[in-house]
Amino acid sequence: MPLSIRGRIALLVLALLLPMNALIVAAIVKLDRLSTDAEYSRLQYTASVIASAVEARLTQYLAAARVLAASPALFADDLNAFRLQASAAFPNIPDAWPVLSTPDGQEIMNLYPLPALPSLPRRSPEGQALGRRAFETKSPVIGGVYRGAASRRWLSTIEFPIFRDGKPFLSLTIAMTAEGFSRLLDAQHLPEGWITGIADRQGRYVARSISNAASEGQPVSEGWKATLQHPGITHFKSLEGEPVANANEVSPLSGWTVAVAEKQSALEAPVLTTLRWAIATGFAVSLLSLFLAVLVARRITRPILELERKASALVSGEPATFSERLPEIGRVWDALQLAVTERQRLEHDLRLSEEMLRTAAEGARFGAHDYDAVARRMHWSPELARLLGVDDTARSGTSWRTGLSFIHPGDREDVQAALHEIVKGGNPAYELEFRIVRQDGEVRWVLDRGQLIKDPQSGRTVRVTGIVIDITERKLAELRQQMLLKELSHRVKNTLAIVQSIAMQTLRATKDPSQFAGVFEARLMSLASAHSLLTQRAWEGADLGDIVRAAIAPFVSSAGQSAFQLSGPSTDIPANSTITLALMLHELLSNAAKYGSLSVPGGRVTISWRVTEAGDGGRVYLHWKEEGGPPAAEPARRGFGTRLLTMGTEQLGGEIAISFEASGLCCDLNFPLPASQMKPGTGWSYSI
Repeated sequence: MPLSIRGRIALLVLALLLPMNALIVAAIVKLDRLSTDAEYSRLQYTASVIASAVEARLTQYLAAARVLAASPALFADDLNAFRLQASAAFPNIPDAWPVLSTPDGQEIMNLYPLPALPSLPRRSPEGQALGRRAFETKSPVIGGVYRGAASRRWLSTIEFPIFRDGKPFLSLTIAMTAEGFSRLLDAQHLPEGWITGIADRQGRYVARSISNAASEGQPVSEGWKATLQHPGITHFKSLEGEPVANANEVSPLSGWTVAVAEKQSALEAPVLTTLRWAIATGFAVSLLSLFLAVLVARRITRPILELERKASALVSGEPATFSERLPEIGRVWDALQLAVTERQRLEHDLRLSEEMLRTAAEGARFGAHDYDAVARRMHWSPELARLLGVDDTARSGTSWRTGLSFIHPGDREDVQAALHEIVKGGNPAYELEFRIVRQDGEVRWVLDRGQLIKDPQSGRTVRVTGIVIDITERKLAELRQQMLLKELSHRVKNTLAIVQSIAMQTLRATKDPSQFAGVFEARLMSLASAHSLLTQRAWEGADLGDIVRAAIAPFVSSAGQSAFQLSGPSTDIPANSTITLALMLHELLSNAAKYGSLSVPGGRVTISWRVTEAGDGGRVYLHWKEEGGPPAAEPARRGFGTRLLTMGTEQLGGEIAISFEASGLCCDLNFPLPASQMKPGTGWSYSI
């Protein structure tokens, strides 16, 4: 069995330096061991860093899939809206895209830029098998590498099953190109001669850093295949047939193995350099006596100890500088600096990815929770903590009872009963709507959608994960819609009652059917005009000036341009008074057109009003005056118009005074105005 380099160094040093150079021999052996161990640690650390980067990318895609799978547009069968959401979730990720397919493998949406096809294809057999496994396990599945049916590229996929009413509904697939993971490996900027690779559970390459061969989807070397799923340092021959030292790191999320290998020749090069230096030094030390040998030994051991001390400071994040003329020790220092720099860069990328996910959660107003049923502890995301209105520092390690305390007392018992039935049932997915009470006392509506993770052996629930979405605005919109329907029903009934009353009173006052039709139609038009004003203001009332202008509009064409003069401040009239006031003005205008100032050329009607403060509200004073027409004469009998004015005044809660003067009819009406309708306004006048 051939001796190792360490052994050869020991024999040569012992033969050359003799026993008096034992200190130097010990230093060389220690340097060899430290150099090899440092290189192994560097390989293992780099493999761990790259595996963390792969985990971060898979976690990002899995989080995006979880958010998309909870989209209301998906359950409303609105594929166009869902496509927009999916495109927004993957705006600048060329190496991944979502695919939506039926449980039997027929694609119904694929965001990959496919050429024009008459219809979307069925998924490949490998993709269908992964989709079936996801529905069987009722949880997301990360598969190995296979060639996509539509893109014909080597892909790895995350299969996310979606259930509706407890039955398989759709399969959401996040397709990830092997080239994307290859670019991730190439971006690490590893030393010359290093080889990195990612292998799936079946022993096929997901990606490999050597770009001179298309490795995606190809079997790994026999040596590496024998060590898959086993972390640590191993030795075997690469695909190119060269002996390598290999560091494995296994991804717990996907089961993939990430490896970083260095050629054995490159690993031994620093030691051979040290060997040559040691031989020369040994000859010199042998000639210069034991004193010089001691000096050389100190020269070797001092930088090693200094390197060890500086390396500890560098790894712990403290600022450290190291200058050494020995190339081997300098290379180890450079390698440590590179590894620490790469770790800091990857940590920054991970924080950036988490920040992007947090931004998406804040924009969509959802938070995530995870309950450990074994430890009976609950963990919240920062977004959920903010949704509950609690301190972000209290989001980890919260008890189940503390989480339930935020549920509204009126919903707490129902939610507990529903969760109990979900845990007992066979369907791991659940969806609940209930109210919460934030720490500041505010009540909000939320949608809790998640799934149960059970132990495959015992079937016992071990974890409950999910997201909580704020749906308060939706609930308030539903409540407003219900109130609007009730209000609409009430107003329709009132309007029908008014129409019925107008019809009966008009019929009672007019015997001629043709005359009845004209009078009734005019009164309905006045009622419709008042409704239009109220509709424009969502039935919150109407401005008094708008009411007056709408009332005189039908009489302008026949009466002439100078027949009306209006003046008064901007004043809001409540909705329940608007229709009454409009009908009263119409009766006064109709009377003026038949018998008063509007019945002759040159006649004029002046309408003015003012508002004064009175008690908790105000009071409106409206003055009607006719001029230029025949003298006003009090009618012999009390007609419908007079009764309508009297009843309208009673409904307004006001007072009315009508005087029949030689210049024309005068009418003074005043009625109260609620405090909510009082507002400062400037007077205005309007004449046509």
